[in-house]
Amino acid sequence: MVACRLLRIGALIVFCAGTLVFGGEVAFVKHANRIDVTVDGRLFTSYLYEIDPVEPMAARGILLTKPILFPVYSPSGTMMTRGYPLIDVPGEAKDHPHHMGVYFTVDVNDDHFWGNSKQALPKIEHKEITEMTSGAGRGVLATVAHWIGKDGKVTFEEKRRMTFIAHKGDAYAIDFDITLTAVDREVTVGDTKEGMMAVRVAPWLKEQGGTGRYLSSEGQEAEKGVWGKRARWMRLQGQHDSKTHGIAILNHPESINYPTYWHARGYGCFTANPLGQGPFQKSHKEADARNLDLTLAPGQSASFRHRIVFYEGARTPEQLDAEFADYTAEGCKVVYSQDFDNPDSIKDFEFTTPAKWLWSDKGNGGGALEFLGPGDYSPKVRSPIVIGLISDRMFGDFILEVDLLQTGKEYGHRDMCIFYNFQDPSHFYYTHIASAADPHAHNIFIVNGQPRTAIATRTTKGVEWGDGIWHKVRIERKLADGSIKVFYDDMSEPIMTAVDKTFGCGYIGFGTFDDSGRIDNIKIYAPEMRLKKSAFFGKK
Repeated sequence: MVACRLLRIGALIVFCAGTLVFGGEVAFVKHANRIDVTVDGRLFTSYLYEIDPVEPMAARGILLTKPILFPVYSPSGTMMTRGYPLIDVPGEAKDHPHHMGVYFTVDVNDDHFWGNSKQALPKIEHKEITEMTSGAGRGVLATVAHWIGKDGKVTFEEKRRMTFIAHKGDAYAIDFDITLTAVDREVTVGDTKEGMMAVRVAPWLKEQGGTGRYLSSEGQEAEKGVWGKRARWMRLQGQHDSKTHGIAILNHPESINYPTYWHARGYGCFTANPLGQGPFQKSHKEADARNLDLTLAPGQSASFRHRIVFYEGARTPEQLDAEFADYTAEGCKVVYSQDFDNPDSIKDFEFTTPAKWLWSDKGNGGGALEFLGPGDYSPKVRSPIVIGLISDRMFGDFILEVDLLQTGKEYGHRDMCIFYNFQDPSHFYYTHIASAADPHAHNIFIVNGQPRTAIATRTTKGVEWGDGIWHKVRIERKLADGSIKVFYDDMSEPIMTAVDKTFGCGYIGFGTFDDSGRIDNIKIYAPEMRLKKSAFFGKK
């Protein structure tokens, strides 16, 4: 074993590079002010919620006002987080002392939970440990904390479940499942860029003065390209001691305001922030910039779910897509994706009226598939008349993500449709997303040899398509229990649900009853896919 130099804060052991760890037993060691997380006896990180007054932080006058994970190491022992303000590491920048290790917080209006490191309040106070389970390859630590405002009252109760994963020789990961619940009063979190799931990275991994570079799931790069934009995952990758290292943060679709925005800074603050919507949209001069303004009534909760991966060796976008699929879809993988950046992409589809479909260069970041309204197709039973199917792939269980832009005029039935488990033109399901709900609009429908029938067990009053606004839609389908869930913009709560087991494996497509729109950035996750060409309408 390679000898390691030790640094201490309290009894906190900080390892320099040492022996490579190939996964193993994840265990917890409880101390008075922290819980160490070890892998085969070596420190991965520590859940730190108090500073030992006998050995204070290196930065004088700085307080720990929130629980953090510090330090965090890669499998071979490379420290991935900045030392300041907890320990003094020569050459490190001493800005933003509230950026400590890995942390989760946000400013709640005048209570600056994010930025406070010098006042006793506001603070996030660790209250108890509710689970501490060791295991082979993974361990679970669950905690409860109170967000206490400047007035001394509890704003949120935080329940946190952290799953520490060490089953790969070149990566450690942490799954964060965090729920914030308003305690005894309504709480509105005004939109702010100051938050939420954050890592202050080691100096060598920064973009400014380091070797790191950001890359998003949408293909955008560097701080200038990724800051304030939405993405499913973000990677910050660089070089240390002639070896590639990186940190990837993944945002789970069940997390609020998915996909999250990113407060990713070149100086080393790497942050997923779903509650910064308004400021980010305004910074990018979006035409219809609007705040999220998360409001929770007493007893109401919001869920925040992320995975952070600390890895060694380069990670490609394809590898991170696979990691994302493993994290979000219970073993599903990306089996089809289409961003329409190539005009030939339209050849993936067959259409009811090919002349009404075209490739457009006005997509959500590139090209798009566009439909211009009804043509000459007339179905045998009452159902949508504008349909474009992915023509050579069939799906049973699946998770579909797609960007939709409605280009028609506003009226009650202004709509776009998504088709799935499509057997033939008289047997399929479709989701009708419309401005206003009624017995024939904004519902989940089945077409089973007779006019479409609404089957949703839950719907909303409708959606606001807006003018020139792209919307993220997600559909989850499971054959075993017959469940269908439809999400729109806010991926934490479905706008429609249904249960039906009539149709199994079938085609997926897009369209409308009699409107127009564009489709972009299709991703389909599934455990498997059947390759079989369709010929229902005639392929373009």
